[in-house]
Formats: sequence, structure tokens, C-alpha cells
Amino acid sequence: MKGFIVTVFILSFALNAAELPQNFCYQGQCSLQQQMIWNDFQSGAPIISEQLPAFYSGECYHLSRSYNPSFMHFGGVLIEKRDHKFYLSGTFYFFAPENPYADLTLESARELFEVKYEEKKIVQLLDTFAYADLNPDAVPVMRYWMRREIGSNNMLLVAMWGVTRRVFCRLNNQ
Repeated sequence: MKGFIVTVFILSFALNAAELPQNFCYQGQCSLQQQMIWNDFQSGAPIISEQLPAFYSGECYHLSRSYNPSFMHFGGVLIEKRDHKFYLSGTFYFFAPENPYADLTLESARELFEVKYEEKKIVQLLDTFAYADLNPDAVPVMRYWMRREIGSNNMLLVAMWGVTRRVFCRLNNQ
């Protein structure tokens, strides 16, 4: 019976991965900061190819047993273009007193973040959002959904790492 439950659970992650996530803040688990990013993400605009390549950085909040959901961490995300495809690179910085990526430009981010032009790093630009699965068809799950904040070129990013961690970011276009 355990094998059946695990199989169904893993298959549920394989289905509909490139659709917008639902209920990232179910049953009141999110902090106020996470809920605000999630609310804005739901009404966000698509990432537009004409605005890429681009570098974004800013605040991130992690929903997991390992971190306080109200504590601000930082992320830096680079979306690079090559041969009419888009690739994701970046990193997260935990417990920094301020955003270590705040002064980066697109050019300096390219120097700092190594872009790997691999199939698994491809960002799909869909009608209403952008999506990347950095570990397709495998565990651990590493999925990213991206939208623009309404009225700006800033990015709203939500992610799923494994089955228990969710990430919520509000990133400025630099």
C-alpha cells in the first residue's frame, strides 16, 4: 500500500507542471509577506520576451520547517537569451543583512552567475506566466513560476523545492 501512495504522490507532481500553481498559501500557512506576494502573483502579468535578457533581485521568503516564514532572505535571478531560447540562472542568499545583489547590473550579473545553456535551464514563456523546471521528471522537485508585477517590469517568483518548501520572491528589474 505504501508503494501505491508514493507512486500516486510522485505522479501528481509530474502532471500539469507547466500550469500556474494553486493554493501556495493553503490553510493560513503563509506569513503576511508571503501572502502579499502570492496575491500579487495571482494577478500578475506575463514575462515579455522583448524585456529579456534581464536581471532581477530582491526579497524572498521561504515556507518550510527550516526558516521563519516572515524572515527576509534575498534572491538574484538572471534570465539570459541565446538562439531564441531563454535560460534561468541565479542564487539565493540566506540571512544577509541587506540585498547583496542590489548593485548588480545585467552585465555584472552575467559575470557573477554562470549561465548553463542546458535544456533543463530553459524558461518557457507561456501566455500568462514563465516557467522553469530545473530537475524535470525527477526528485527533488525544483520548479519556478514567474510573472511581472502589474504596472512594472519587476518579477514575482514563486517556487517549489521538494515537496515541503515553497519560495515567494518580489524581485526588482535591474
